Amino acid sequence: MPLRVLPGKNLIRDVSIMGQQATAMLHEALESFDKLDAERAATLICKENELEIEFQSSLRRLATYLLEDARNVGHAIHTVLTIKSIERVGDHAGYCGTDAGGATGEDTGVAGRE
Repeated sequence: MPLRVLPGKNLIRDVSIMGQQATAMLHEALESFDKLDAERAATLICKENELEIEFQSSLRRLATYLLEDARNVGHAIHTVLTIKSIERVGDHAGYCGTDAGGATGEDTGVAGRE
């Protein structure tokens, strides 16, 4: 049975960073929904954009890392799937925040959001 090689720290560094961002967003969304705080909910849109930028940057870093050492393709694919899932958690947190703002009857400025 071959030894299992773990991915390098460079390959998975963004998982922790994005995970912390998404966790903070989810916490903020739940707080804004609990308190029906539209102002707090509106700040999630900016955080969602920051998470998207981090996701795109992470993809570029992974592509560069793969160009340097193509043997890590399997680990890179798993990392991409992981960070995409984390990015979706951030999206859902943003949607929850939007719902919290809508529940108060205030406009959070996200009518055309996809």
